[in-house]
Amino acid sequence: MIDFHSHIIPGIDDGSESVEMSLEMLRLSAQHGVTDVLATPHCYPRYPESIDHLIERRARGMDKLSQAVAESDMSLPKLHLGCEVNMYTDIAEFDNISKLCIENTDYIMIEMPYDPWKEWMIDAVYKLTVRGLKPVMAHIDRFLMQDKAMLSSLYELDVIYQVNAELFTERRMAKFADKLLSEGHAHVLGTDMHNLSARRPNMGDAYEIILKRYGEECVEFFTKNASRLLNNEPVASLYFELPEKTSFFGRFRKNK
Repeated sequence: MIDFHSHIIPGIDDGSESVEMSLEMLRLSAQHGVTDVLATPHCYPRYPESIDHLIERRARGMDKLSQAVAESDMSLPKLHLGCEVNMYTDIAEFDNISKLCIENTDYIMIEMPYDPWKEWMIDAVYKLTVRGLKPVMAHIDRFLMQDKAMLSSLYELDVIYQVNAELFTERRMAKFADKLLSEGHAHVLGTDMHNLSARRPNMGDAYEIILKRYGEECVEFFTKNASRLLNNEPVASLYFELPEKTSFFGRFRKNK
C-alpha cells in the first residue's frame, strides 16, 4: 500500500514539525499497512530560483529524516521524493520545473488554486503536458465545487487525479467518491497527512471502506496505479458503474 501524498518531511512546510513527529507518522502508517510514502512538500515557485531553494531545503529535511529512519528499530515505510507544486500562470515556462517531478519520473504533482478557477489555470496545466510532463492533480476531491465548465476543461486533458483518503472515510463524501470513480477521475490515493491530530495517517481506514463498498478490484487498482506511477509507467483508469436502484455497490470495468 502506497501513500501518494504526504507532508512527512519535518520543518519544511505546514506538515510535520519535527523528526520525532515524522517517525511517529511513519510508524502509524506502517500499522495501517503502508509500505511506501511519497513526500510531497508544498512548493510555491513564483520565480525559477525558488525551485532550487525548495529542493535544497527538501534535501536537508529528507537527509535528517532518512538518517532517523535508518537508526530506528522499527520497520518503517520507504520514502520517495516529490513536491506539491502550486499553480502559477507561467509555471510551464520555468527551465527547472522538471526538478519538481516525482523522483525518476515525468510525473509532477500540481495543486490547483482554491479560488474560482480561470481559463489560464487550465492552459497552464496543458502547457506542462506539452513540455512532456505528466501532471498529477492533487486531491481533486477538494475541487468538485468549482465551475463545471472549468472542471470539464481540466477533465479533457490527459492528466492523473490523486484523491485523499477522506473521500472514502467521511460519509458525507460518499456521493463524490461514486462520482469520481464513475467518471474515471480517481487514479491514486494519498492521506495528505500533516500531523498526528486532525490530519493524521488514515490510509488503512480508507482501504477498509473501499474494500467493503467497491471490492477488491478497486483496492488493487489504487495499489497498482501508485506502483506504476513511481516506476514512470502509464496508469490505468477505473470506471464504476452504479447499478440501477441500489445503494453503493456496483460493477467495475477497467480501461487500460
